[in-house]
Amino acid sequence: MEPGVFDPDRFRDEPSMTARQVAERAGVDLETAKRTWRALGFPDADDDEVAFDERDLDSLRSLSALVSFGFPIEDLITMARTYGQAMSRIADAETRLFHERFLKADEPADEATLDAIVPRLLDLVGVTIENIHRRHLSSALRQLTQAHPENSGSLLAVGFADLVDFSTISGDLPGGELSSLVGHFEELAIEVCTGTGVRLVKTIGDAVMFVSADAEAALSAAMEIVTTAASDSVLPPARAGLDMGDALPLGGDYFGRPVNVAARITAYALPSTVVVSKDLLEHVGREMDVSRIGRRKLKGVGEILLFKVKGKRESD
Repeated sequence: MEPGVFDPDRFRDEPSMTARQVAERAGVDLETAKRTWRALGFPDADDDEVAFDERDLDSLRSLSALVSFGFPIEDLITMARTYGQAMSRIADAETRLFHERFLKADEPADEATLDAIVPRLLDLVGVTIENIHRRHLSSALRQLTQAHPENSGSLLAVGFADLVDFSTISGDLPGGELSSLVGHFEELAIEVCTGTGVRLVKTIGDAVMFVSADAEAALSAAMEIVTTAASDSVLPPARAGLDMGDALPLGGDYFGRPVNVAARITAYALPSTVVVSKDLLEHVGREMDVSRIGRRKLKGVGEILLFKVKGKRESD
């Protein structure tokens, strides 16, 4: 297929407004409109360039309505960044899948086929994303109210798990096999976190980050990831590290000391082990079979009292 035969812009509404016009019709000032588009991941358009359509107007009107409900504009800009980053990642994954299946195939789809397929795909994806968003929102609200009803939920167990020696392994694998390996680990982490009620915050190549207001649930997730990877014929050994403390939620991610500590503990852990801080262990409600590692000086966080978790202590 010749480059340019498939024009993605044909599936957008025809631009009919300038930045000034769309901002005025939405009831927001021009600078707020520009900040919103930048936060969503789009470059500035010239003030008098016809670059915006009715869907863009609807988005800005929604922003204006939220401001009228009392939401601070800075909080909404932060949310816009979260939406933009999430949708950019989704769009990138969709595009790569589309390219592999329709454009890079042995017999690439012709223009007429693409014209028929793409609008339908956009409709299906839109419905799916809306439903998934509603379900995840319901789940997040449930976790917030049930797991930690007495406060804002900033006291969290934070955990990381990664694949050991991944850098060495990745250098020896073809691209397709590497992608399959990472996807397999991500699938494992998603299934474990979903099953234990833990929130998977993000995947970072060979690593995953998860949080929970329930320290025991977070520890269970870490142990299951590590033990499952150990028995998996495809994956190399995994390891995990956890800490408990006040984590700052921002834009769908988390920041603060427990995040840094958990990451450093993970880097310290040996293959197929789960290592936790004293702070995490003190919030676990059941008796655990642990061995004291001792105080270790971790880069950037100082000395931390560490424990290796072997599992649940058997009853006498």
